[in-house]
Amino acid sequence: PLTTVLSGVVIMLLIYGMTAWSEELQARGYWLQHLEEGLNLPWAFILSSLFFSLFHFANPGFSGMALLGLFVGGFDVAYGYIRTRRLWLPIGLHLGWNFFEGTVFGFQVSGVEGMPRLVLQRVYGLELWTGGSFGPEAGMLMIVAVGVNIGLIYFYSRSSD
Repeated sequence: PLTTVLSGVVIMLLIYGMTAWSEELQARGYWLQHLEEGLNLPWAFILSSLFFSLFHFANPGFSGMALLGLFVGGFDVAYGYIRTRRLWLPIGLHLGWNFFEGTVFGFQVSGVEGMPRLVLQRVYGLELWTGGSFGPEAGMLMIVAVGVNIGLIYFYSRSSD
């Protein structure tokens, strides 16, 4: 029934919202800012993105490609923070990615499966591109998506240059 679907969507939106909020407060609100203050911006980007990716180490299906995908994903949202100096953009990007990846399109989110989703699909293709059982974050498509998103962040925040 429609009420079950809508309640599942709302619950997942809340779960992904709390996840994005807590992970971004830690990764960009604390690690990135303090590493930038104590070291410099390039090292802050690298280390906060590495910490963010390693934070998912215990997730099911974690692999070297998952580490790489989450690292560049961390770089992406860190860039959003640096361009705006506000946490709303990284939190929104993180929430949007997880919600649409999992709830709307039906993929695993960082290896977690069994969550409510609107689309039931099967993934076909090379695991190198699709991310396999971990989900798109562990595939080369993540690298492409991050490249596009970094371009969009730059384009929409360029007035702050």
